[in-house]
Amino acid sequence: MNLATRIVRAATMGAAGVSGVLLSAVMLMLVANVVLRLLGMPILGLYEIMTSASVMMLGLSLADAQREKQNVAIDLVTTRLPKRVQNAIAAFTTVLSCVVFAVIAIALIRYAGFQLDTGTTSELLRLPTWPALVALTVGIILVLCVLLMDFIRQTESLVTGVQKKEIW
Repeated sequence: MNLATRIVRAATMGAAGVSGVLLSAVMLMLVANVVLRLLGMPILGLYEIMTSASVMMLGLSLADAQREKQNVAIDLVTTRLPKRVQNAIAAFTTVLSCVVFAVIAIALIRYAGFQLDTGTTSELLRLPTWPALVALTVGIILVLCVLLMDFIRQTESLVTGVQKKEIW
């Protein structure tokens, strides 16, 4: 495993760890809210907190899911093709994915900047909205890094004709 792969792996695992901590905090807040609601004292603004935390959890967990290949892949047709053709198709779809995620990252960076510039906050608690967008953007950029590492591996397999093992 080369240095770039180790760095991307560590970053995705770290982001997934932060996402796990957020998930635990969300779970505790939900349980506390249920108990407090029964006592007539619900947590005000929990919806806003949950929304921001959910966006952060989603964004920060995406890259690790991509790295671990925990996403859905439909390969009914491609499994019957020769390995070299499979690698070419995988490289092509990975490039397309890179383009899509790069466009999403750029749009999110602009949107988070706009939210920061305008001082946009949530309705009740007045929480700034840009931190959740930044966390989502970091997650998307990490997905892009994972995809780029996958593309390099796929391209090496195409050029050398040798099927490379998963790098992660």
